[in-house]
Amino acid sequence: MSQHAIVVTASDQAFVPFVEEALESLLQTRCSEIAAIGLLDLGLDAEQKSKFENRGVRVVKPDASVTAHLAPLINTGQAFACVARLDVRDYFPGFEVYVWFDADAWVQSPEFLGAFIAGARARGAAVARENGVGYRFSNIERRWWYGNMLALYGRFLGTYLCIRSSINIGVLAIDATAPHWLLWKKRVWEAVERVKRLDIEQHAFFATFYFDHLDVQFMPARFNWICTLSTPVWDADRGLFCVPGKRQDPISVLHLAGPAKTREYNVATRAGATVKTQLTLAGARRLRSRGSMAASSESANTPAFDVKI
Repeated sequence: MSQHAIVVTASDQAFVPFVEEALESLLQTRCSEIAAIGLLDLGLDAEQKSKFENRGVRVVKPDASVTAHLAPLINTGQAFACVARLDVRDYFPGFEVYVWFDADAWVQSPEFLGAFIAGARARGAAVARENGVGYRFSNIERRWWYGNMLALYGRFLGTYLCIRSSINIGVLAIDATAPHWLLWKKRVWEAVERVKRLDIEQHAFFATFYFDHLDVQFMPARFNWICTLSTPVWDADRGLFCVPGKRQDPISVLHLAGPAKTREYNVATRAGATVKTQLTLAGARRLRSRGSMAASSESANTPAFDVKI
């Protein structure tokens, strides 16, 4: 296991079903051979904590006193995570690169991880733009992104940010010595003072990149695929969700951002059919199992031929 980088996620008890899939996918795709795996305990019980530790995950409970002044705003584990991840270097000291991984994301292939780490080392930080094939933003999503930008930075600067391709920091890598940490944190606190909310750290990071002129390595969307913005296609032969369109490259990370994390999607297949499925790790397993059973049935029903030599 490399001790140069660590992937960190976070969960309270309500988010356990999602973080279980996130961690299982990181371990099964052997990401733990590239980086250590860490978990911020935002309210797990002893059994849950022990379960994760027994799989080699480093579990750390954030110091609530650090954010005590924000207590009125921290009413969920997600809200706590918004500020706790700003201090992951303190909770998991000694690493050269820190990769944040939202608990509602999961991994199909480890391809993303090496690229994020290399990008952070080269440019200080690495993040994916929200510009994947077929990405479409609903009015609700646009209001959330644009509305926060205007509220935080005013009509002129807010509009300047709005017209640029948005990012998603559900997967984010930052070098331990990069200036991004302190500048991002400063902008988060300034933003919280303005709007009295914590779910603006993504907007604050975006502003840090543009206003503080920090370097960032942009990753392809398939390294942090936002499922609500574009539905993947299913490749039954490879047993993988893929990018829609002509190339149909395998998606490395599927991110179930938004409230409807377990909704069912009508997913096109490369064979031209449509399947109804969740885009979770469990949903992918069910599709693979269904494909395996269909293949076995087809094989069993194939007539035997006598071969004469």
